[in-house]
Amino acid sequence: MSDIDLELIRFLHNNRGDFISGEEISNRLGVSRTTIWKHIKKLREKGYIIDSITNKGYLLSKVPDKIIPEEIMISLNTKEIGREILVYDSLSSTNDKAKELARNGCRSGTVIIAEEQTAGKGRLGRKWYSPAGSGLCLSIILLRPKILPIKSPF
Repeated sequence: MSDIDLELIRFLHNNRGDFISGEEISNRLGVSRTTIWKHIKKLREKGYIIDSITNKGYLLSKVPDKIIPEEIMISLNTKEIGREILVYDSLSSTNDKAKELARNGCRSGTVIIAEEQTAGKGRLGRKWYSPAGSGLCLSIILLRPKILPIKSPF
């Protein structure tokens, strides 16, 4: 999703329960009302329920019942971690995917999330299997940590 989508989601959340006019949203985000309409349409395609009434505006009624990176991002107050979030239904290992992405030049702070992990690895090389619905598996890529590993809280 684009920065406009992220700001639009944040704006709709901040005004949850109230209709907001397309004009007010476009003024706040610095884009045309047509652009707002196109992005509202895109959000609806992703599963957002956004009501609209002529001369009243838009109302966020329901967010999708799935992991949406932007739903996480709007709550983050970080400079690096979570600026990019990749979500997969199933991965063999979030850690293996993180290593692949890091080798291919992804940005530091990228978060990889999987709803199911089929061949994960725990500490000391132990197998880690996480079926869908059992929780959330994630890895965070830190390409150049500013702390020594010995000082890490984990």
